[in-house]
Amino acid sequence: MKKLYLLILTFLVSSVTPSIVVSQEGSDSFKDFVEKYFGNNYSAYDPSKLDTSIFQNLEEIDKSEIIGFHKLLKYMIQDELDQKKMTGSVGFGLNTDNAGDNSQYRLSTGFELNRGTYPERLEVSSDVEVTLNNGLLLEEVSNLVVSYDRRISDWVESYGFVRRHSDNYMSVDERYELGVGLVFEKYTGKLSDKGESILRDLDLPLSDTIPLEIIEKSLSNAADFNSLDLEEIADRIEDQREYAEGSFDSQYSGLRLAFLAGFNGEIEQNTLSETFNVPTSIDSVIRQGEFIRMDTSFRSQRLTRSLQSDFIWRLVLRPTISWRKGAMTISWNAYFKLPLLFWQENERSIEEDEALDETLPPIRDVQRGTDWRLENRLALTIKKGPVTTRLSYQYYYDNFPAMAYLAPREPSPIIRNVHLFQAEKHHHIVRLNLAYNFR
Repeated sequence: MKKLYLLILTFLVSSVTPSIVVSQEGSDSFKDFVEKYFGNNYSAYDPSKLDTSIFQNLEEIDKSEIIGFHKLLKYMIQDELDQKKMTGSVGFGLNTDNAGDNSQYRLSTGFELNRGTYPERLEVSSDVEVTLNNGLLLEEVSNLVVSYDRRISDWVESYGFVRRHSDNYMSVDERYELGVGLVFEKYTGKLSDKGESILRDLDLPLSDTIPLEIIEKSLSNAADFNSLDLEEIADRIEDQREYAEGSFDSQYSGLRLAFLAGFNGEIEQNTLSETFNVPTSIDSVIRQGEFIRMDTSFRSQRLTRSLQSDFIWRLVLRPTISWRKGAMTISWNAYFKLPLLFWQENERSIEEDEALDETLPPIRDVQRGTDWRLENRLALTIKKGPVTTRLSYQYYYDNFPAMAYLAPREPSPIIRNVHLFQAEKHHHIVRLNLAYNFR
């Protein structure tokens, strides 16, 4: 089963990667397009030094518009080049505990790789928390996520993702998820200082359609001007302007409001474990012919049991708020993972392993409940240059955790020590991480 889901993960990654590469690295990039029609080497070109004397019969206002137009062209070219770059971050955090001869080290580390911002984005991220306890290394929590987003309108984007998750605290050995859906989002609020500086330098508004007459005047000195399809050229520039505007909003807007709605398919494996104090004998303590007490001898015994769930589909809803001011960002989101028919209770058959005690009948039980989960995340991020400091709080809740009847492998001849054991419902995580950003 694990190999099947790894194959699905590989297929989805190989499917979404070409689409983002082809769309942004086509043979006719926007830079090639501009240099073809406007004849400048934009790698070293300074629009503010444009010689407007080459244009005939222009008023001063026309010349300033053309300079502003060329500034906008260069900004859009640079934005396209930035979209092609792979960016990312690598971070880590460390906690230590020592008491006497006992020591414990908790290390959290992770990375993110991103390509593109608008209209599409590919992201690969992973984080893991491990514990080194008296020389024993144990993976506590881990995530590996590959996601792809594609903008389909000004305020709606589609998404798809695959995820592998483990959580030792909640007895989740591994959970595989794949999902698709829509995100409805709005960028608003005060722009960052860098965003405002960019708009001041552009002269022409990034948010407005470029008038056809400005494009026409900028091309008026071209030798083949009469054979050019101005509307086709204007359409290509307008498409790129919309991409650049969307990219600008996502990077420099002060507030992002979003709501995700989609469907997740998932399957997981759990391991439940318990340590039993098994009574092995009972002795009577008698003094001078008088009964004093009963002494019971115990032996410690640990039992583990693996459980495999069926593949299920869930309805997923996630509100998101992200507020940014200067170098600081505060973000919050909450995933509500509900059954498709969220008003309907599920049934889970719970059985004791019949091999535990052949002399007694096995225990069978049925638990009923609504199988839903919550993943809540709150984070404070401060970015200074290439270094990011992140303080985060995560809360996981499972309303219907894995459960089973556990008993000693060698049942006591005195007491059949059997009880119902279930995984944890709650898990709180607080992390402080430092990350280095690169591009």
